[in-house]
Amino acid sequence: MSTRHVIVESTFAKADWRRLIRVTGVIVLCLRLHAADPFAENVRPTEALMPEQEQKSFHLPPGFEIQLVAAEPDILKPMNMAFDAQGRLWVTVTREYPFPVPPGKPARDQIKILSDFDENGRARKITTFAEGLDIPIGIYPFRSPANVEAPKRDALKRESLPPDGVSTFQRI
Repeated sequence: MSTRHVIVESTFAKADWRRLIRVTGVIVLCLRLHAADPFAENVRPTEALMPEQEQKSFHLPPGFEIQLVAAEPDILKPMNMAFDAQGRLWVTVTREYPFPVPPGKPARDQIKILSDFDENGRARKITTFAEGLDIPIGIYPFRSPANVEAPKRDALKRESLPPDGVSTFQRI
């Protein structure tokens, strides 16, 4: 074996080791940065605030105000909101998001209708319009019927709203 051949092999080996050390360093740096991310757990590690405290944390443009319409335990994890022609606020409420209901377990998500607002904007009446849904991700209360979308491609519509406010759905 010639001396030239040994030098070339030795040079390639050093370059490979340098590259391996650089790549390892980048991976370690990325892992450390990810570990330092306060949102890495998908839930911010802070104490829950009362609604009044949360309101104070909002930064609004001049001339705007914020009003508490509803809070826990009446509304849990609201995802979508839409007003209808009567001024009622329709809200999809989910306990399941972001994970769908496992097979064989009942769905617990709901649609609530908030109405009869007081002078401070708080809803005096909250009606459960529908329950047993699995992550309703959209609502459109336009005239009759109201349309709801759920991720399993369940498109639902209500035929009419009975006096008690609870409705049955027809799958479309």
